[in-house]
Amino acid sequence: MKSEPSRRRCIEQRFLLDRRPARADAIAREGRAKASEDAEPRRETETSFAQRRRRPSRDGRRLARARILINRQLQSVSKRTLVAANNRSWFRQKTAALDAQRTNSPPAAAGRDELRPSPISLSEARAHFLKEIEMESLQDASALPRI
Repeated sequence: MKSEPSRRRCIEQRFLLDRRPARADAIAREGRAKASEDAEPRRETETSFAQRRRRPSRDGRRLARARILINRQLQSVSKRTLVAANNRSWFRQKTAALDAQRTNSPPAAAGRDELRPSPISLSEARAHFLKEIEMESLQDASALPRI
């Protein structure tokens, strides 16, 4: 039979060997916890970098939408300006035709009252008429949506 000290040493060694897996698991758990703690600031940094990368693309999309809206509004304004210019041209032609018609019309028939002269001259009436058209154009332009 084995001597008592050697048997005791054998039991102690077996006890230490049996505790080894549990101790290894505890060391591994501690290592994982430490690694997780060390990785937390890195994750936060990576998250903030990802948010910063997304922000310019979001701002870019908003800027693109704003550009599209501004271009549409600019096209609308230019179309309305063209219509106003065409209207002004049409009124000028109509005014010129009426002026020509007045100068070429026959004198008033006998027995009729003479035509009363207007208190304003023809050029003043024309200027007043064009000013009214211009004011209407400005009102139409102010009704356009603001950028």
